[in-house]
Amino acid sequence: MVKTKLTVLSIFFFVVVLVSAPVWAQTGNPLIPLNEYGTPDMDLIDLTLTDAYSEPIVIGSLPLFGDVTINLSYDVYSDNYGNSWVVPDPFTILYTTIYPETIPDGLANSTGWAYGSLAMGIIDNLGGLEALNIDVGGVTINTDQELGAVLRDFIEMEGDHLGFMMELGKVLADADSTPLWQLSWVYDHNPFDPEDTDQLGTMAPPTPRPTRQRPPTRTPRPTPTPRPTATPMPTPITCPPESISQKPPVATILETFPPHPVVKGQGGQGLDVTVRAISYPVIHRWWTRERKWECKWWDVDTYGVPRPNNGNGCCPEDQQLQNGGCGVNTSDCWWVAGDWECVEHTEAIPDPILMEYFNVTALLRQTSVEWIQTDLASKYPGADIKHPNWYRQPDASPTILPNGVCIVEGVAHIPFEDPGWYDVSVNAQTAGTIYTPPRSFSYVMPTPQPVYLMDTMLIR
Repeated sequence: MVKTKLTVLSIFFFVVVLVSAPVWAQTGNPLIPLNEYGTPDMDLIDLTLTDAYSEPIVIGSLPLFGDVTINLSYDVYSDNYGNSWVVPDPFTILYTTIYPETIPDGLANSTGWAYGSLAMGIIDNLGGLEALNIDVGGVTINTDQELGAVLRDFIEMEGDHLGFMMELGKVLADADSTPLWQLSWVYDHNPFDPEDTDQLGTMAPPTPRPTRQRPPTRTPRPTPTPRPTATPMPTPITCPPESISQKPPVATILETFPPHPVVKGQGGQGLDVTVRAISYPVIHRWWTRERKWECKWWDVDTYGVPRPNNGNGCCPEDQQLQNGGCGVNTSDCWWVAGDWECVEHTEAIPDPILMEYFNVTALLRQTSVEWIQTDLASKYPGADIKHPNWYRQPDASPTILPNGVCIVEGVAHIPFEDPGWYDVSVNAQTAGTIYTPPRSFSYVMPTPQPVYLMDTMLIR
């Protein structure tokens, strides 16, 4: 998986337009002043956010949580030369490079101009596909189409589409910022404006552009073309950072029986120790920035395009987009972008307890060892240590609850052969998760466990 920053330099499959030195873009391109490097001169260009468009895409599913959805997002800016700049976010750029069928039809079928590098600049900036642990066997990749195919084949071969996309999203969230013009298509109209479309996101075929004459000089700056008054778009909010949390695991001894165990050699049955271990899941939280949409009356002053008022009122907010309106026979209503919101996503990842490390220990204290070999041996010639230390695995198996908690509970039987005082403990270890390492934990009885020999006194 990707482990380094991706500095996004480009977008999709459109031809890069680079000219050597002229001040203005050549005939056929949107009228934009260029610098000596052939890229937009941002000192002469004023950009204003005027619109936004997003499309949900299901990228996988998780147990207990269902489908995982991301939004392909496009912001639209206007400049002071009457052009519209369509700016996808970095994740949208790479996702649609890998899966070009997810590009909105209107954008895929229209002509826009990109003044930055191609999407291959992303991989080049990383040092090649080798930085993503992808071996292409020396094959040269020359186009974005070929790059997208290689990445798509790699995801399908690894069989972890969701994991790849989630990791890609995290890396892009930490990526360095990139100049806006390096992420943009530029049009001489707003491709998402309802005046140019039959339905939001499906643009009418482009019409031939009139030939534009090169201005005689760079200064003074041309007066911006008046635009219809529009309601300012809400400023995108900053969502909380991704978080990983996990409660510490717990082990305990629930019960010991019998209360006064006797050594096996004198008819005793030993000691039954009932134990429990609990491992809590990793809680992974992340937030996505999403736009609220509202069904509102069409307003000529706001949107600049007249719509008939059929008097039926706006449709309910839960109606789906139909025929350009919010519902059937409501052509005077339209979905309007509202405030941004941060939508929280949560997954609980179990951290299972490993049974091979789940055991009960009972260790005879050194004072009891010395007592058996001295005082007890003087009363019972030949008395000596037989089995001072015990390691027993409980008869149990782990259970993972719907909330991701793992519980193991069982009984360990210890058939003591030596009298004395024993330190008893329960020990366990978890398997770890993709976010956390394995964890070892234990519980020790606060007081030692006595094991009796008939007709004698135990000495601590």
